Formats: sequence, C-alpha cells, structure tokens
Amino acid sequence: MAFITPLADAFLNIGRVLTADLSIWLLLAPLLVVWVAVELYFGEYKREQFGFSSTLTSGMSLVWVSLVAMRVLFLFDMKRSIFSSFESWVLIAFVLYGLFVVYASFRHSIPLRFMEKIASPSPLYFLSIVAVILGEGTLLLNYYVLFAFIIIFVVLGVVFFIMKRYLLGLRGDIERIKEAGSHSL
Repeated sequence: MAFITPLADAFLNIGRVLTADLSIWLLLAPLLVVWVAVELYFGEYKREQFGFSSTLTSGMSLVWVSLVAMRVLFLFDMKRSIFSSFESWVLIAFVLYGLFVVYASFRHSIPLRFMEKIASPSPLYFLSIVAVILGEGTLLLNYYVLFAFIIIFVVLGVVFFIMKRYLLGLRGDIERIKEAGSHSL
C-alpha cells in the first residue's frame, strides 16, 4: 500500500496538469495526432520502413518541443536559474537526446535497425508530450511520477502493438497484391 497510494497520486497529478489549463492541448493535440497517424500508417503499411529522414525529423521535433517547454517553464518562474529544478534538467536531457538523434540520423553513424528503436515515433513523441507536461511547471517530478509516465508509455505501446498487429494492414496487403499483379503482366 505504501507504493500504490503515491503512484495513484502521481497519476492524479499528471491528470491535473492536463486539465488545469486547457491551453496545454494546443501543444499536446498536434503531437498526439501526428504520433497516432504515424503509428497507424506504419501499422497499415507494414512494408514501409522508418528511415533516417524520419528519425531526423522526429529528433528535430523533440528538440523543438523540449525547447518550447523550457521557455514556458522559465516564463512562469523567472526567479529560478535554468539549472535549479530537476524538471529543467530532464528537459535539457530531452534536448540533448533529440540532438543526438538528429546528429546520428544526419550522419548515418548508427545502423538504421538500431535508429528505428531509439528514434521511432513512440519514444520521441512520448518524450515530447512529457516535455510539454513538464513545461507547464506545475508537476513536481519524483520517482512515482517517472514510474507513472513509464506505465503510461508501456500501456500505450501495448495498445499500438495490438492495433498494428491485429487491426491494421489490410490496405498494405491490397497494395502488395496490386503490385504483384502489375509486375506479372
């Protein structure tokens, strides 16, 4: 019980951030729409590959969103130094991770099969959403909140996996049949 109550509070605190100032959805909605659209696309067209150009733009998006979140965080509390809060350090880590993804994608310095794992839509868009939430400045980050975010990420990952595995792919299969038919003529 000592673990469940603080974890439940963490979920409630995340929910409060999402409902306290509804203007947060001006940043969250496009991120969610693009993330879901990309996941649905790659679920529908399973032969499509997530390439270096996709990882490059996803990394740039993470950098941009994290920097905007840092700006908002500091606008609300200009008395603090950029390095004074744990939330600021997490946002800086997101910026650095995004820059790493951009650099590695641009240089092709990491094999694509590995880049697909570390720079796929799920982790990068999820981190972007977390950055927006942290940028609000009303959520105090602790181990329970981090664990709540991890649980949310895993649950969303399972949902996307089930959708892509069992519900999507018909259009891609039809497209593949049409291509096979056109090549045999």
